[in-house]
Amino acid sequence: MMTGGGWSDWGNWMNCHVPSSPYLNEFDQIMNYCCGDSDCEGGSGQWQTGAVCLQNAVIRFARAGQSEQFSDVLSACYWRERPGCPEHCYLEDVFNLDVYIGRVTNQQTGHFHAICAQYLGGDVRSTSSWRFFQYNNSNILPGRDWQIPAGVQAEDTKLEILEVTGIPDCGHYEAENYPTAIFMINPQGIPRCIYPP
Repeated sequence: MMTGGGWSDWGNWMNCHVPSSPYLNEFDQIMNYCCGDSDCEGGSGQWQTGAVCLQNAVIRFARAGQSEQFSDVLSACYWRERPGCPEHCYLEDVFNLDVYIGRVTNQQTGHFHAICAQYLGGDVRSTSSWRFFQYNNSNILPGRDWQIPAGVQAEDTKLEILEVTGIPDCGHYEAENYPTAIFMINPQGIPRCIYPP
């Protein structure tokens, strides 16, 4: 359920996007999130501004993934594209896809990023078995996009795929101690799986 007015008030939201895909790729960076009433009855808390990749990954996991198991928290969480746009409950639409959180790191370049990873079936050790998404890109190609960049001479980029085991609040997640898969991406942009062996 969309709260804070309907799309019939479109004249007030001419620069706002309408959520339609499971990946929310019609949006770039979602800027605001807050807590509120449970059961998607509306936001009542203080809007947090400047939501970063972590909060964007949680929002996208909630929509695309199997998130209803965390409805006690997520049904009281709300996001909006930016100030002046309509608010949406994290559980407004849930697509129940097999979605994980991806953690992308490269200490050498200072790259730390959170994305989502949808398991498509097949060998978890192959990146072709995964769809990576975040912001306005619903098909991030490892090693070919700034969100999962190629490594550098001194260090490969690490991509860890984590199963979400808890949602403690509207902007964070908890995950298994052991990732589902780990890929290292070399300076040529070629990923190789190092876990599972």
